[in-house]
Amino acid sequence: MKIWQPSLREKRRYPWYMAGGVAGIAVLMVLLITGGVFLAFSLHLPMKEFSVVLCLLVTALAVWLAVRLGRKSVQNTLVFWLDDEDRLFALDVRQMVEIRRGFAGHISSALEIRKQLERLEHLSAGEFSALPGVVEILHVESIRELSHHTVLVCYIADWNGRKYNRTLLLVKGYEDEYQLLQQLERRRSKVQETEIQEHRSFYKMLVSLAILLVMVGVCVLSHPAVGKLPQALYFPCLGLSLIPLFALVYYGIKHRRGE
Repeated sequence: MKIWQPSLREKRRYPWYMAGGVAGIAVLMVLLITGGVFLAFSLHLPMKEFSVVLCLLVTALAVWLAVRLGRKSVQNTLVFWLDDEDRLFALDVRQMVEIRRGFAGHISSALEIRKQLERLEHLSAGEFSALPGVVEILHVESIRELSHHTVLVCYIADWNGRKYNRTLLLVKGYEDEYQLLQQLERRRSKVQETEIQEHRSFYKMLVSLAILLVMVGVCVLSHPAVGKLPQALYFPCLGLSLIPLFALVYYGIKHRRGE
């Protein structure tokens, strides 16, 4: 029997790391926006253009920091368990906890997650496999290594007996991680159906890009400054262009993950 989970030190730090991360991002955004506004006034910069650029940059930074924080959360809450019958299970401990709203609720949920992580050490294999949220990895469709994590497309059986594909993110940093990757490689499917799925995602991404370019072209040609197409087309096309944009991002992420 073998379990892969955060170290004792990481489990103790988890609530404060997550709370500090959320608070730090919020404070940093306020400081950047406030400092940017004062800078614009002191340098007599054009406020409208500067506000748009500042908003885009601050938003991009916030998203990047949030992704890094979320990646750390996945590393600390995704547990793998190999029992004596050579069955490999996975559990996202966050599914065992009610996620509460607000900053205080966030801290409370993080403390409960830590308690559940400490509880896992004292469970038997039978008790672990019966926990709500536990899935058994029947075989692995694909393994794709990225810079900070490994994307696993797994065929799993959940605690209700349902079987389906699910993507797991194995963030680098587990103790004895090489042994875990070996166990996953042993369960790798010989039938590489994921290559077909990956190609489908790529083609859907290209179709979304083509539609987005068409919509942008119509917006440009119908803009009052150009006037090549009726102006009534501008705002409807501008709003509808969000649909292929979201589809492009969605299928781009799936293609990068090998889904």
